[in-house]
Amino acid sequence: MVTIVPGFNLNFKSSLIPVANVSLLIKDLLLGKFEIDLIILVIVSTTIYSMIAIAAATRLFNREDVLLSEESNLRLLFTNNSSKLKRTPNFMESITLYIIGFGLLFYVGGTLQTMYKLNGVLMTEVFLVFLPAILFVKYLKFDYRETLSLRKVSLKSLTGSTLLAISGGFFIAKFAREIQEKIFPMPSELKEAFKYLLYENGHLPSTLKLFIIIAVSAAVCEEILFRGPILAGVRSKFDKKSTVIIVGLLFGLFHMDLYRLVSTTVLGMLITYITLSTGSIFNGMLFHLINNGSAVLLDSGDDANLWLSQNSPWYYYPIFIVCFITGIYLIKQEKIE
Repeated sequence: MVTIVPGFNLNFKSSLIPVANVSLLIKDLLLGKFEIDLIILVIVSTTIYSMIAIAAATRLFNREDVLLSEESNLRLLFTNNSSKLKRTPNFMESITLYIIGFGLLFYVGGTLQTMYKLNGVLMTEVFLVFLPAILFVKYLKFDYRETLSLRKVSLKSLTGSTLLAISGGFFIAKFAREIQEKIFPMPSELKEAFKYLLYENGHLPSTLKLFIIIAVSAAVCEEILFRGPILAGVRSKFDKKSTVIIVGLLFGLFHMDLYRLVSTTVLGMLITYITLSTGSIFNGMLFHLINNGSAVLLDSGDDANLWLSQNSPWYYYPIFIVCFITGIYLIKQEKIE
């Protein structure tokens, strides 16, 4: 509503008003107005408000004296009586983090990527995905090792994760995306828009830059959030099978792409299964890195067409089936210490 109020434009004061500032910024961007100082103010203020919201909401959910008290006492919200590390977040805390992260991605991430394209993607991963997760764990004093699944990896689990990434990536590309295309095909206009996001000054960035942003940053930042506090909270309430499904679905929805919802959800489920089975987030990061990295490396040549087309050589299938079964076997053999 504020965007249609006469005389109400984005300025220093309005850039500090929650929600309204983002709406006014989007309006200015659509009109071709780019004032970098106001844009930075909106992004910074929105990020700060979101961090405050995370802290306040999670503290409320975790304090019985606030939830059950007959009187309102805001001082309880901002006091931390426990100096001890809490082991892991509960379900409501992790879902609160997810909702805040989703809001940050929707309002701020879109603006960053519209303005800075591929560099905006990197900024989104670092400042809107990775940083909130770390601040969440630090401020609420959760156990880093347990919440983020920071355990050593073995050669067995690394091998299993690699085999699953290679074979799983093939089957996701072949079948999950084909199913998605039949149910909900992506319009050609949207495909062109995705290409536009990657281009800089009319040219595609170097393969190294694409690999770092699309593969490395996504593997680290998204895994810290999803296979960190979100996974920790969900598994505190549900069994392993349900946790794999729920976290995978949350991962798919977080990407805000209905045309790739099936493939990203299946991908999220596989990574969640690997992390739960091995107890280490690093195996999940490796899977994510290989999956995204192979897409970057293969997407620029005929190998990609051979890999993804319906006319892929018949011998691909038994090879990848063996890789998948072997990967699952190795992952299942891993013992969590």
